[in-house]
Amino acid sequence: GIIFPVVRSINDVLDSQPGESGKKIGDFLIMVCFQFTPITGALFLTGMAANPLVGSLAKSTLGVDISWGGWFLAAVVPALVCFV
Repeated sequence: GIIFPVVRSINDVLDSQPGESGKKIGDFLIMVCFQFTPITGALFLTGMAANPLVGSLAKSTLGVDISWGGWFLAAVVPALVCFV
């Protein structure tokens, strides 16, 4: 919701549209957008709609209270591996 419009605007400014001119920078920016968005969504508890649901299910089912910081600490290493 936030990153894609920014990437589209950068593509427009650099005159990189779908098709042949997309080879300038547009293809690269769109691929980076779609590769990094799921990783950052999983990194933060409030990053996507399913994460708070998983946190509440863990509390009600397993009795485990997952805080925002706890979620971040558990997700930071896998996210860094995915970024590399």
